[in-house]
Amino acid sequence: MNQTIDDHFESINSDEFLVSALQMLGKAIGFRAEREFESGWVDAVTRMVSSHPDPYIRAVMVSAASLRQLKVLLTDEHLGVRVACASSPFAIDADVQLAVANDSEAVVVHALLDSHDPYLHVMRGLVNSPHRSVRRRIASLNLNHELLTVLSQDSDRKVASAAASTLATRHRRQQASKRRITRAKECS
Repeated sequence: MNQTIDDHFESINSDEFLVSALQMLGKAIGFRAEREFESGWVDAVTRMVSSHPDPYIRAVMVSAASLRQLKVLLTDEHLGVRVACASSPFAIDADVQLAVANDSEAVVVHALLDSHDPYLHVMRGLVNSPHRSVRRRIASLNLNHELLTVLSQDSDRKVASAAASTLATRHRRQQASKRRITRAKECS
């Protein structure tokens, strides 16, 4: 009758159960992380989860991770974990966005752009991104004039062309809008 906690965990062989347990643990940690007196415990569990040898488990943990855990997982060596972090609802956090914007892999930055609209200061950093595909993508977005002007002078011709095209389209729309307003005033 003297069972230890290890006796209970020896019978668990299912990865599904492990994923589920880790997700529930993530939710509990998120709740407990709000209480400073438990921060040491939370940090210990976060380190344990983020060091799990299976990247699939770490990537799944992102879906239940607190912001604090997510910030630890952002630096994971596995690309899939970092992509999951970039797509997380917590990627609305400015610090998370800055970390993702500086990732060494373009696919991680694209995951952020697929799921969120980055803050202006993050976009300012992305204008100078080492990833051409990221600069090409943002050159077609409705950015402010300053950022599009910088992109229109990019060393990559496709980036510069896309930004110049976006600026030209914006200029045509503004001119058309001014003409409509003028005509409306004349008709009144």
